[in-house]
Amino acid sequence: MRVYGDVSYRCFTSNTTVSDYRRTGFVLDTTPFILSTTRNRFTVIGCSTLGIIGGYKDNSSDLYVAGCYSYCQGINSTSDGAACTGTGCCETTISSNLTVFEAILYNQSSVWTFNPCFYAMLVEEGWYSFRRQDLVEHLGFIKGRAAKGVPVVSDWAIRNSSCPKDGAKPPKDYACVSSNSYCVSASNGPGYLCNCSIGYEGNPYLPNGCQGKLFPQITLL
Repeated sequence: MRVYGDVSYRCFTSNTTVSDYRRTGFVLDTTPFILSTTRNRFTVIGCSTLGIIGGYKDNSSDLYVAGCYSYCQGINSTSDGAACTGTGCCETTISSNLTVFEAILYNQSSVWTFNPCFYAMLVEEGWYSFRRQDLVEHLGFIKGRAAKGVPVVSDWAIRNSSCPKDGAKPPKDYACVSSNSYCVSASNGPGYLCNCSIGYEGNPYLPNGCQGKLFPQITLL
């Protein structure tokens, strides 16, 4: 599922004076969704900017912390379309099974005269492309490119159960109800998904939802 997520930001009018700020995050621990590790990146925009993502995994008290640092001496040391590898912006992967997280930005700035605002966000991989203009205007990135948020991808699964063991009778609430379907364990977090068997297509969560494919006839010459 793709949704729009908010962007964290912190804006300065001196080295230590914050004029605007927002901290954002997600709480998904009571839903069937978990943030996708393969299709999202934690991304930070700014010069001399440290962004941190903190949260909890597996609905437990195990704290997860990661982040990245972005640096640039000035606007002219950056270029539009550059990869987010540490100059003007940076990005990093996130942990699996992350159901609660918050994006946090460092609370001091030595570059506020030309880079007044820093940004941090969890965003779909490939959506963000760096632009110099994102650095120079007050909340320019929010106003110009992220007024309604940024796309974030979540993985869905049936979280309150698991695939039956081989030969075991499925539980009453087993979701793979099509006779031509099978169960696979979720790749991100607990739970399972249903697929149509080989040679069938459709919806494995409906009775008779997986139907045989029609293959074209082949005439031998």
